[in-house]
Amino acid sequence: EKEVNSMIGRNPDFARRVAIDFSDNLASAKMLIPIPDDFPIMAGEILRVNTGLDIHLDANRRPVVALVGVSLMGVPIPNAWLGNMK
Repeated sequence: EKEVNSMIGRNPDFARRVAIDFSDNLASAKMLIPIPDDFPIMAGEILRVNTGLDIHLDANRRPVVALVGVSLMGVPIPNAWLGNMK
């Protein structure tokens, strides 16, 4: 975790927008995404996104990565909206 966040920290602009946290079989990311001024909704605002990835090896020792959840501005996105990304 420290190494990944230190690589992110090498770019000061990126470091202010992304933080990654690791635990058993889970990687969580917190991101601040600026919305362009010419975007029709929330122009010029900052979108806060939290997401998690389940990371493990299957029975054949192949890596499996699955989206655990996504929230925008603290509101969880329904699994049906995530479609085939899970």
